[in-house]
Amino acid sequence: MHSLASVRRQFGIALDAVRTLLSAPQMLLYPMLAAVLGIGVPVGLAGGTYLLAPRFLQYGVVLSMLVFPIVFAFLMVAYCHELNEAFEGRSPSFGAGLRVAAGRAKLVAVAGLVVGIGSFLVRSVGDSLPVGSIAGLGSAWALRIGSVFAFPAVATTEGNLDDAFEDVVAAVEAEWGKSLIATASTQLLGMVMAWAGIVAAVVLAAGAFTARFAVDAGPLGPFTLPVIVGVSGILAAILVQFTVDGILKTALYRYATEGELPTALSADADELVDPVGASDARMSQPAD
Repeated sequence: MHSLASVRRQFGIALDAVRTLLSAPQMLLYPMLAAVLGIGVPVGLAGGTYLLAPRFLQYGVVLSMLVFPIVFAFLMVAYCHELNEAFEGRSPSFGAGLRVAAGRAKLVAVAGLVVGIGSFLVRSVGDSLPVGSIAGLGSAWALRIGSVFAFPAVATTEGNLDDAFEDVVAAVEAEWGKSLIATASTQLLGMVMAWAGIVAAVVLAAGAFTARFAVDAGPLGPFTLPVIVGVSGILAAILVQFTVDGILKTALYRYATEGELPTALSADADELVDPVGASDARMSQPAD
């Protein structure tokens, strides 16, 4: 029963996402680029370093860990800005989000660190973290909340970001206590897409290997198509996650700051979050 409820919830969230994007389909460009760069930037930097200077491979890996969160943040802030415009009933012009992200470049970089490196440090170290205090997030729990709402906060806040984070942390605690750690997931849908691509790729590769079915094209010959199909399935899964994630985070940020969800979403706020138990929440808090 729980699994069926989860499937229904994820399906409903996906339908809401489609309805939102229909108002301005060009917004899909941002999660698409983020999905491609999510694979391209780490592979390109690490792989390029390995090919050109193998002994500096570790530096290439570290560089990709620093560069990608900021590139990702830039795209997601642009995406969240245009989503917010759509939720306001306006039609965002093409590239409007990019102009906003470029104009708030320093805040975008902070958001990238909060979401990327900060979240990693919370899982690894916990307690109070320097990267969180940069944005006014002095505890591990506050940093978790900041990582959920960093992109829409930067995208929609023209004033002081510290004040915006303080307001949203207070609103989240009042609504859900200290248990909210993430927006609802469409992981099941993503897994179906990824595995569909992988299974299809394996079948095509087997056909190419046995010469029963092969399309000889591209640099890998008969194995080019299986690779393309497999990578496409994984990219589609990442795209779905990034697309829905931006919509839910922007919608919940509006709910936390204004008290209302956008009318484009049919679910209520509690259905759009994945809380943890009280014991887990206490574990994320610094000791008194």
